[in-house]
Amino acid sequence: MYLKDTDLCMLEHLVYMDDKVALAAGVSSFAGIAPRHTGKTVEKILACFGANSLERLDNITAEIKGACTSGREWAGIIGYLKSSELRLLKLVRILRNERGVPLALCLIDEADADRGIVVLKGTSGGDEWIDNVEGFNSSDTDCQIQSLEFIDGLKYDKITVTGHSKGANKAMYATILSSKIDRCVVFDGQGFSREFIDKYWMEITDRGHNITNYSICTDYVHALMVPVPNSNQIYCKGFGIDNVKQHHSPNTFFVTDEDCRLVLDEAGKPQVVIVQEDESINILHGFTTFVMDYAEEEDKVTIVNFVSRILAKAFGEKNAEKDIIKFVVSQPDEFAIIIAYLVKYMEVNRLDAKDIDVLLHTLGLSCINKIITITSIHIPNHDFDIKLNLSVILNYIKKQLTDKDSDLILKTFILPCLKKAFFDKYNINVGRFWGTIDNKVRSIKTETDEKPKKKCFLSKLCNKFLSLFKRKK
Repeated sequence: MYLKDTDLCMLEHLVYMDDKVALAAGVSSFAGIAPRHTGKTVEKILACFGANSLERLDNITAEIKGACTSGREWAGIIGYLKSSELRLLKLVRILRNERGVPLALCLIDEADADRGIVVLKGTSGGDEWIDNVEGFNSSDTDCQIQSLEFIDGLKYDKITVTGHSKGANKAMYATILSSKIDRCVVFDGQGFSREFIDKYWMEITDRGHNITNYSICTDYVHALMVPVPNSNQIYCKGFGIDNVKQHHSPNTFFVTDEDCRLVLDEAGKPQVVIVQEDESINILHGFTTFVMDYAEEEDKVTIVNFVSRILAKAFGEKNAEKDIIKFVVSQPDEFAIIIAYLVKYMEVNRLDAKDIDVLLHTLGLSCINKIITITSIHIPNHDFDIKLNLSVILNYIKKQLTDKDSDLILKTFILPCLKKAFFDKYNINVGRFWGTIDNKVRSIKTETDEKPKKKCFLSKLCNKFLSLFKRKK
């Protein structure tokens, strides 16, 4: 059988199904795809999900714990897998990690037994985010190599691969390096490092056209790093999105009705709606490539580790906002480096506070704005109610890099309030923090920079700011 692209996305859900989905359905005999399922068809693997189980799932409109998919959405997905021609596919091999979690499945259509269909698992949250961006600064990662070896070890000379998120990245990697793969259809897959593009340019030229990467237009993962040249990038409208995490969930590709039930086309297939990429994602992609192009190697490592851990916490099930804030303020040096690159990126691309707000919101990290917040400023005989957050203050700092005028309000009033609201509150060394920002911003060189000036105004500003608190040292 020839599988449509949407069928491959449906098949991807097999590796996401676990005991939590089964428990919600009232099924005790299923805890995810396991070795005992080898040799069985999809229909037999999912036979434990009977009509009563699917009805029970359909009545659950909330997300199933550990996933970004509701019970009702799972009911539609499982029902389709059991009733469509996908039910005839047979599982022939599994790749699992040390905890027994399935990382890759190989299935075949017995009517076309010469072709293998490989489904690679993506991230479902937590610490897997750290591995998601590991390839930011290298050409090959252990996870990518492991997937390639699994595929090359299969007996099939013609292979179709699919995957989501990290699974999509591994599928694209294997497509470029394996002559066995002639079709790669993936979903929300992040890109690759400059090192990967340079190292495998000849292979990319030869095989990049075999890749089609579908992404939700508001998904942030596909904007990380550089897409594979020659690949086909398609953006889709997301359905049933209730929170930030769901922008990066494979089930959101499928058209659903107002009750979040699957809507099939005239041929009985799942549907997607193709649109343009959201502007907020362009800003995110621009920042990641800016870091790749201009950051020092040490800074790249710092930024990748910092951001990946924030995203891991953002996908946590409990206290995500508290965990993010606690982590950020516990890493002031790393936070200062991030701010410095954001400031420089804003300057080069003429962005303002609203753009940074969009960037943080897109990543689901709006809570970072709360870390540095001022709601009022006291001036002798006057009190002003204002709203200043990280984005607005970054914009003030950026302005100091582009003009020679001293901002009296920033220097005299905002920064002292900021010391009380942020530095003193979290016991952060103000001199070291602002010094790191100042030095780093001055050291970042891009094509738009003029010849180095004798004195940097931001340096003057920081020195004056620090002088305000010398008496307290």
